[in-house]
Amino acid sequence: LFATLMGPTLFWLLYPIGLNIAFIFTEICIHILRYLSFKFFVFPASKGYSVSIWRYGLSVLPLTLTTFVSMTVLHPFLDRLLISIVPALITIFIGFIWSRFVYLLKT
Repeated sequence: LFATLMGPTLFWLLYPIGLNIAFIFTEICIHILRYLSFKFFVFPASKGYSVSIWRYGLSVLPLTLTTFVSMTVLHPFLDRLLISIVPALITIFIGFIWSRFVYLLKT
């Protein structure tokens, strides 16, 4: 929840320096925090999940690409606030479900 709210806030604050720079910086910061929270709190090994940096990368790749494409396409039509909300909506609807599937896979 923290990353879902903090990501759009950080993006909104960085938006004046450019869409792509704000997106990249926000993604790096938020994904470091999300990885650590997934590993230790959301999908702990004690409940049968296996979170590694590689699995995390696999879990966020579709999310990151979907967010980037959506923001690029919608950018001309949405204002700063609405374009900042797009990543949160994508994370809520796509990210958690995809991550749950990826971390349940046994290797």
